[in-house]
Amino acid sequence: MRELERRALQEGYDEVILRATDISWQYYQLLGYTIVEKNYVGVEKDSRLDYYKMLKGLGERAVPALNKGYELKEDKWIII
Repeated sequence: MRELERRALQEGYDEVILRATDISWQYYQLLGYTIVEKNYVGVEKDSRLDYYKMLKGLGERAVPALNKGYELKEDKWIII
């Protein structure tokens, strides 16, 4: 991940956005990514896959992660 971030910065990008599963989001949080949205997609009849949209600023935009709480309201996750 560090190498990909370094290359992205070299190419002129100032942030990385990714989507992480329930299993992997903590790994990305340890690397400095911040959760900006929690959502899900339906995958089968009564099943769903939860995921987290995560963001990390690069270079001058790099800031400490500020993770927030979430609440399910009207079938959508909202930041509280």
